[in-house]
Amino acid sequence: MKRRQFVKGLLTATASAGMLTDNPISLSFRKAMAAEGKSVVVIFQRGGCDGLNVVVPYSEPNYYNIRPTIAIPAPDSGLANAALDLNGVFGLDNNMTGLHQIWQEGNLAIMPTTHYNDASRSHFDSQHYIESARPGVRNGQQASDDGWLNRHMQSQFLPSSFRAVSMGRGGIAQSLVGSADAKTIGSLADFSIGVADDEQAMLLQRIDQIYQQPASAMTNHQLLQRFGSSLVSDLNIIGDIRNQEYIPDNGVTYPNSGLARDLQQVAQLLKAGVGLEIATVSVGGWDTHADQAMLLPPNLGRFSEAITAFYQDMGSMMSDVVILTATEFGRTSHENGSHGTDHGHASCWFAMGGGISGGIYGDWPGLEDDQLNRGRYLEHTLDCHDIYGDILVNHMLNNDLATVLPGHSYSPVGLF
Repeated sequence: MKRRQFVKGLLTATASAGMLTDNPISLSFRKAMAAEGKSVVVIFQRGGCDGLNVVVPYSEPNYYNIRPTIAIPAPDSGLANAALDLNGVFGLDNNMTGLHQIWQEGNLAIMPTTHYNDASRSHFDSQHYIESARPGVRNGQQASDDGWLNRHMQSQFLPSSFRAVSMGRGGIAQSLVGSADAKTIGSLADFSIGVADDEQAMLLQRIDQIYQQPASAMTNHQLLQRFGSSLVSDLNIIGDIRNQEYIPDNGVTYPNSGLARDLQQVAQLLKAGVGLEIATVSVGGWDTHADQAMLLPPNLGRFSEAITAFYQDMGSMMSDVVILTATEFGRTSHENGSHGTDHGHASCWFAMGGGISGGIYGDWPGLEDDQLNRGRYLEHTLDCHDIYGDILVNHMLNNDLATVLPGHSYSPVGLF
């Protein structure tokens, strides 16, 4: 049976149920009633981002010795690709002008030596461990399937069907896997039942009539009734948002990249007041085994431009939103024979918004051979669990770290 035939058949079969008397909550009403809640947007750089060429330790002499062809020049070098100075010690890749501006405003926290103990250099294992944030990923063994953000949701109740969303076409983030409800949205345009808007409105009305009947009059269980009502509500909410032209605030124009499109849709949900507390977004292209000097800088430019557009679009709402960027590991401190870098250890994470205190966090371990992890990798001096802890305690107001970060002894970073 073709989809259109199915739709017409269902409409006909349910026509006798009558018209709904309860109108869906309007978008304008939801905006007016939006809670003064806090939100976090986690952007995961999948592939292992080379932190040493993102936050450039240009004052470290050995940096230029171990990276003879891919090192980023110092700010005072006079070269076209010279780093943007941060504090006389570190600089940003010069394609990251937007994030550099946020730094100059005092709103960007930079954590250039972030990782975790006994780390894996497998993409899958390290992503799984960082996003699950609990003991268990050792030698390919996964002890848990739930994620740290889902455990936060389990420990604190918030009545919203759009409380947590993985935005984009990569599926649900491991950090949101678990018993608490989280949605995956490839795009707002695709969040539908695949028919024309007028047909969908009539179809949803008929479906809702079925699900609103008393359970005793139905052949299905109450669970199906609740699921159906939730589905209809969700489709109506997204349809309402989708049907209104989105105009970013503050004159922002989002760039044409996958990350920018995903972040714009996160902004739409946040501004619509649907109760979005957590959003995750993934962006790839960081596994730079070869030709890093050609591949990494433009990717960093797109990364910075997308985040900056979101940050500026949100405007004053950023006081309630924290952006956290993460990656599964850094790269080797020495460049390889293909003018790239291989899987490493510590890398750079960023945080901004939501009362974040700008600055550079974590002791610098150095790049001499005897200062490197196993003589090859930048050592970590910040544990990613402590970054999570700072956000949970100070921004999400969740002190139940034994549940959210089991097995970890929290040491505050001081991001807030």
